[in-house]
Amino acid sequence: MRNKIIVGLLLVSAISFGAYGHYNDGNMMGRGNRNGSYCGRNGSMMWNESNLSEEHRAEMFEMMQERRDTTYKESLKVREKELELEKKLAESKVDWKGVEKLNKEISDMKAKRRIEGMKYRKEIEDKYDVN
Repeated sequence: MRNKIIVGLLLVSAISFGAYGHYNDGNMMGRGNRNGSYCGRNGSMMWNESNLSEEHRAEMFEMMQERRDTTYKESLKVREKELELEKKLAESKVDWKGVEKLNKEISDMKAKRRIEGMKYRKEIEDKYDVN
């Protein structure tokens, strides 16, 4: 009986690790590959920068850094609102109007961030003619 449990646990762990490797295109983070292209969240190629000049690559890298910084700051603001929401929900008497207001603010911030991401991707595609 003990051997069956051990074999079963080994089988489950082997399947779990095997499934992880299946979705990330062979590298640990799943965020790109060796030919200079970026792999998006869903595994599809976002753009291939291998045909860009060094100047355009540098510009694109700078734009990506700026985007990363603003996205980080925006995500911190969203998290602050989420913490406020958690505090309101933890109170003994919940102010549902306040909860509703905070929830709307959070959803608006997330929607704005999503739209900004779409604009950013479109700007990169148009400016550098990459898909």
